[in-house]
Amino acid sequence: MKLIYKIILVCLTCVSLSANAALDIVITEGVDSARPVAIVPFKWLGQGRAPSELTSVVAADLRRSGRFSPVPVFSMPQTPSVAQAINYQQWADVGVEAVLVGTIKPYPGNRFIVGFELVDVVRGQLTDGKAQMLRGGVLVDSNAHLLDSRETVITASEFRQYAHRISDIVYEKLTGQRGAFRTKIAYVLVNNKKEYTHRLMIADYDGHNEIEILSSKEPLMSPSWSPDGTKLAYASFENKRQQIFVQDIYTQKRRKVSAFKGINSAPRWSHDGKKLAMVL
Repeated sequence: MKLIYKIILVCLTCVSLSANAALDIVITEGVDSARPVAIVPFKWLGQGRAPSELTSVVAADLRRSGRFSPVPVFSMPQTPSVAQAINYQQWADVGVEAVLVGTIKPYPGNRFIVGFELVDVVRGQLTDGKAQMLRGGVLVDSNAHLLDSRETVITASEFRQYAHRISDIVYEKLTGQRGAFRTKIAYVLVNNKKEYTHRLMIADYDGHNEIEILSSKEPLMSPSWSPDGTKLAYASFENKRQQIFVQDIYTQKRRKVSAFKGINSAPRWSHDGKKLAMVL
């Protein structure tokens, strides 16, 4: 009994000492993980105004990722359209790590050629973009500072989607991880003032290009994407009972997969897209 009393007394003493001790948290350094990059407005090589603003979408994508901090256009030391015109020292002076430059020009059939180059500022600064390397015993020009370069023909309606594609490329080249800026989202809009109160919608991840998949007078719930991104599974209260449907977002064809008595909700796809888990 005395031994137990002594142990309790020691524990109480330790608690008392801890309670009286001051807890000091010292913050010695702040960390901002957003990397400064420059998304230079692409140069329009046609007549009149450019058909679409492409680079603002790319800059917004990268900013939303939390990994990058695109430099405002008014803060850019220059606005080149090709890698050869980049002054690496100027970009290094403002702390920019990578620069995206490009051009847009007309193409027959009411289409456009979009070309871009993604440049590593540090490598470019070290070599002034003029490095050489040995290949087969011969000195050849090296483009080690050029992280990516490509041209693509698109239509006027594809500008925004291609901007997301460029964002994916930039993100992957600078982080080593795949970008997800072409991801689609699915959600239900509810407006009790309309006849069809519930609408199943899909859109780009940033809310643009919104498309209605289904409208209903009864609740729609729990939309779930198939792994290949072509179908949606969702719960519906059509005919005054809860059911689960799978609908193709391109053909609009749908089929009922569950209508058991009671609960039919929360559908979720298997990784291979061949099965559905649900609450019954």
